[in-house]
Amino acid sequence: MKRLLRSRTASDHDWDLENKLQVLAVKARIKPAFMNCSAGMIAADRVEFRQLAALLGLHYKATTAPPFRATRKLDVKDSFLKASADVLQPKDAIWLYSNIDVESLISKCIFGELNVGHILGYPRCCVEWHEGMRAPEMEAFFRQIEERITNNPQILRGIQGRTEEEMYRFAILEWPMPRPDYVSETRRLYPFAPHYACPSCLSHQSQESEKLNNQYKELAFSLNPQFAQEIESGVR
Repeated sequence: MKRLLRSRTASDHDWDLENKLQVLAVKARIKPAFMNCSAGMIAADRVEFRQLAALLGLHYKATTAPPFRATRKLDVKDSFLKASADVLQPKDAIWLYSNIDVESLISKCIFGELNVGHILGYPRCCVEWHEGMRAPEMEAFFRQIEERITNNPQILRGIQGRTEEEMYRFAILEWPMPRPDYVSETRRLYPFAPHYACPSCLSHQSQESEKLNNQYKELAFSLNPQFAQEIESGVR
């Protein structure tokens, strides 16, 4: 346990704490699998996660990152879609899991046949809601980027001679995707939850996110109260 708490899984302290809790949740069989696919992942991160897997008796697997899933085709330009995937979607993923049977589900995620939330132990209501929101969220972001490009002639001058995909990539980096309200609301209500809750959970019509949050909270405090308190204070 001390070796785990001394490890470093992310440069950001709060993400590091959350990573550790989720890995421990896999060990405790609360979570089927842990996935890390942060855009800034480096070789040292891979070594650290491999060592954690060995320390905890978990399986380790490195793959390409699973694609985002949506319930319908997005109404955006293909060039924007390619640019946003290049900027917003990590290329690689690291998985830790206890049951070898999870490997077949990981393969389905990689090929876009299964939403990754199902094997990360997220509530079904939240997984399905986010999958349904993927298209409208990206379409709204596309319209916002289009408007900002049009209303900022200095940006247009800076991207002259670039392909349309390069133009969108430049604009997405200039104006990142806004953080949705459900992110901060989830953190306020469920600081230990490993996912972003759906409106049903945020309004308490569904208790699934609350139940999961309580499981993680109980696990964190059972391991080390200071560790749990740091997670709670950092997230909030």
